[in-house]
Amino acid sequence: MMYCVEYACSRDIAAPHDRAAQNQACDSKAIAIAMATVNSYDVAIVGYGPGAQCLAALLGRRGHRVVAFERYPHLYNLPRAGHIDHEALRMVQSVGDADRLAETLWEVRDDYVWVNAGGEQLMLQPAHTPEQGAVSGWYSDYTQWQPNLENALDTAAREAGVDVRLGWEAVGLQQGDRAVDLVASRVELDDEGRLSRTEEYQRVRASYVIGVDGASSFVRTNLGIERDDVGFNERWLDVDMKTLSPIVFAPNIGQICDPARPRMLMPLGRSHRRFEWMVLPGEDDAVMEDPGTAWKLLEEFGVTPESHEIARQIVYVFQARMARTWRDGRVLISGDAAHTMPPYAGQGLLSSLRDSNNLAWKLDLVLRGFASDALLDTFEEERRPHVQTWTNISLAEGRVSCELDPRLAGERDARMLAGEKLEHVAPPTLHGRLVQSRVGDSVAGTLCLQGRIRTADAEGRFDDLLGPSRFQVLTTGASAESVLSPEQLHRLTGLDAIVAEVLPAGAQPRAGAVVDLEGRYETYFREHDIEAVVARPDFYVFGSVHELSGLPALIDELFTRLYIERVGAPSSDELTHA
Repeated sequence: MMYCVEYACSRDIAAPHDRAAQNQACDSKAIAIAMATVNSYDVAIVGYGPGAQCLAALLGRRGHRVVAFERYPHLYNLPRAGHIDHEALRMVQSVGDADRLAETLWEVRDDYVWVNAGGEQLMLQPAHTPEQGAVSGWYSDYTQWQPNLENALDTAAREAGVDVRLGWEAVGLQQGDRAVDLVASRVELDDEGRLSRTEEYQRVRASYVIGVDGASSFVRTNLGIERDDVGFNERWLDVDMKTLSPIVFAPNIGQICDPARPRMLMPLGRSHRRFEWMVLPGEDDAVMEDPGTAWKLLEEFGVTPESHEIARQIVYVFQARMARTWRDGRVLISGDAAHTMPPYAGQGLLSSLRDSNNLAWKLDLVLRGFASDALLDTFEEERRPHVQTWTNISLAEGRVSCELDPRLAGERDARMLAGEKLEHVAPPTLHGRLVQSRVGDSVAGTLCLQGRIRTADAEGRFDDLLGPSRFQVLTTGASAESVLSPEQLHRLTGLDAIVAEVLPAGAQPRAGAVVDLEGRYETYFREHDIEAVVARPDFYVFGSVHELSGLPALIDELFTRLYIERVGAPSSDELTHA
């Protein structure tokens, strides 16, 4: 049993306090709330940024009762992350209107450059079209105005029946063997934008609580989980602007690696633009956040109040920290609550979304009684090394960008102009118990292809026609039914898996088969020398086989690794009386 309560005897959320003394002073409140009527859910989510919204929408679409608490009384509605990629667009496609969101995005083509103080190109980071390698069926990389993403995910979560409670801050956590009680305090926002708690509380009970509540996570703090800090703590001034009159910038997207003051600029989707400057030692945050400072710095780029309007100006501290564990019983943390990284590779938000996509289908199987609770241990097992790889890449890029010593910057320039490149690994693959580890399987742990297909009724993207976020068993040359047993097919049906043969372009679709409109699946199977592939609901490949005759063994291996057993998740009625 774990019982952590953080009731505010002070109305000031930000005020420091002695938690032990506070708990003792507020015992009467804890008792009163503990005796109150409680609503029961399958999952309670703390926080409601994009990662939490995605997790809520995915679970809601699977039919689970989900509640989400967010201390702000409305969507944050200001940008943080400026980069989004094809994998994230496929996640949005899984729950909402990705095409509408894509209309607001800026495609990153060959215009993201890193230059030195003299404007010489040190590094180019090109993107790829879907035909060149964005396997998810979307363009490879985009820039975004984050509120557009949040609006899309929020709409999807609410349409999926998620109980969204804005203006409620989690303040108490009590964990039992079969459920977790979560207490929240209503929060008010005053005219000056300050948040303060009220004396109004709510209590819910859930099978699992997920903390997706940012770097200062209440959930992580109350679990007593410490973080490891790699020591990268740099201050940068961020100025996000609404475009009033378009200007051509050179570079359009770029890191200017000038030791006098490193800086960056990029479009934020089609309607806004971001500028960033490193805050130098001795400079005061308050001075840097003064609009006059921003307009002076913007003179370099020809930006004036006639061409742009400041939407947000803030000094950020870029950090790289990792929580030592991401799970304590029925409580898990993800996103920035579990890990933070510098923004240079643009992977912070994406890592949070990947966390949600990974965790959602595993929670679904556990809650439906198809897998044991041990399945949730694979969340951190898979995601931690994936996040660590992207963190290392971000740190390496940050060291290039943040060099303030003119001599060392000159040496860096000479090396990179002579051809030295950063070690840029391909997007990391997943490893662990839920990824086949056989020698010769070149696709296990990588993203599975989404191409355009034809069914008997329609043409379109695979997920749109056959259903998103599902297990997939895809074959070529013959159907899976020709080699799988009735029991295996029955178990796949229980998992709501898609079992389909992919026919070549020009063929006629039939039951249990789809037509590969663009030949991408044909190329995918041929290049990897495989006849069948099994993909997970988070789009990552569990495994493949070179010959269709090996598929039955692969399916058996999948079920073994999923710990499939009828353990029986508690019902809502059981939760109420737990």
